[in-house]
Amino acid sequence: MRLVCHLREIRGKRPLREIAEECGINRGTLSMIENGVHLPKNEDLYAMGMAYGAPPTKWYSELGLLALQEDPPE
Repeated sequence: MRLVCHLREIRGKRPLREIAEECGINRGTLSMIENGVHLPKNEDLYAMGMAYGAPPTKWYSELGLLALQEDPPE
């Protein structure tokens, strides 16, 4: 499962290290979140939204659930 929004695209040319520092999240963990390997903790979503400039409300479905998509079959 991965976030529906594409964090790497939202980040643009900003260094991952910079975003990680703003969020207070380990750079390796943030990289795994961007690559769809790891889901963010609920308490990190607001900080991530601020750092990425994308309100985390856009990361939720109408039902209030984190908008996730299935990984494509291998």
